[in-house]
Amino acid sequence: LRSGTDPGEIRRLSRLTAAHRATNTFEAVAREWHKEFSPTWTEHTRWKNLRILEVNAFPWIGARVIGEVAAPELLAVLRRVKDRGLLDTAHRLRQVAGMVFRYGIVTGRCDRDVSQDLRGALPTKKQAHYAAITDPDLFGALLRDLWAYKGSFISACALKLSALFGLRPGELRSLEWSEVDVDKKLITIPLGKMKARRLHLVPLADQALAILKELEPLTGSSRFCFPGLQGRDRPMSENTVNAALRRLGYDTQTAQSAHGFRSS
Repeated sequence: LRSGTDPGEIRRLSRLTAAHRATNTFEAVAREWHKEFSPTWTEHTRWKNLRILEVNAFPWIGARVIGEVAAPELLAVLRRVKDRGLLDTAHRLRQVAGMVFRYGIVTGRCDRDVSQDLRGALPTKKQAHYAAITDPDLFGALLRDLWAYKGSFISACALKLSALFGLRPGELRSLEWSEVDVDKKLITIPLGKMKARRLHLVPLADQALAILKELEPLTGSSRFCFPGLQGRDRPMSENTVNAALRRLGYDTQTAQSAHGFRSS
């Protein structure tokens, strides 16, 4: 007071500053960005974008005011991921962080996207291709193996439809009976479930329709065409089709993978 400073005013400004910092941390802005945009993403993308931040970014820069995060700080976070042998994850994290920073810019919480300064700071990703059989004779042999599969009936149906649909494994396993129209011989996958974030129509060949009709008495009372072993309110595991292929003797890394049916 003797020096002309009001302690009450200092405390008030401190509270305001603390509140401002709390709502403008990297984590706060990231969660706001996720809440704003995630309704237009697929369920898997919603989970993946938040999880990659929670595991790899928030523990180290989450409490930092987003406008104060510098490129070297973000690079340290990315290198920590890369050094664990997760180069693809490090690249993905840089992309997601960039979206958070750009959201921070348009909402007035930061001035620039520091992830752009880190272009070329990580080793280049190697292009990975899913194992797929494209030789007609070999693919014919694969189809005969699929139709002779003696494992779980649900897995057998998923195997056959993988070859007929060309859907991504995640799109196939999360297929819902409400999306199947037997009369129109059509599957309608709504906006937001597909990677391309658009309405997707899958015409049903007679063979595909016959498989679904066989499957319906078993799983038709469930939400999902291919419910999981842990409960009918969840789809089957993402590894089910690959596991079935391995049981048939196909190496899913070098011969044929579930995702590879698209290439086939």
